[in-house]
Amino acid sequence: MRTLLWILGLGGVFAALTIAMNFPREWRLRKLARERAGSDPFGELRDAVPDVPEGVLREVFQGVQGLVPGAAFPIRADDDLFATLEVDQGSLSDLIEELVAAPADSSGGRQTRGHVKTFADLARLTWRYRQGGGD
Repeated sequence: MRTLLWILGLGGVFAALTIAMNFPREWRLRKLARERAGSDPFGELRDAVPDVPEGVLREVFQGVQGLVPGAAFPIRADDDLFATLEVDQGSLSDLIEELVAAPADSSGGRQTRGHVKTFADLARLTWRYRQGGGD
């Protein structure tokens, strides 16, 4: 019985720590979304990244939307994927591989990911790969 109580207690502490660590992130992103409310996020992206076709831009937009908590988060072209949107490296790597439809190799993949910092970087990278230009 004591073992069960210890397990439940440790599980409760872990859950509380997880919530406490994620709360500031969620609060900051919700605040940022409220500040950007009322704008047309995709329209602004289309204007800011005119060198990427709209279809590719929309696909990248939807992919990044899936990595940011909150429905229809107003992403901007100059948003830093790591600092502003708090996307983790693993999720970004998976998204890049999905968007370019090819797994990254051990050398070129890391180098390519190093160049991706903002939403616009990711959109341009995706478009270059789809044109056959790669990195």
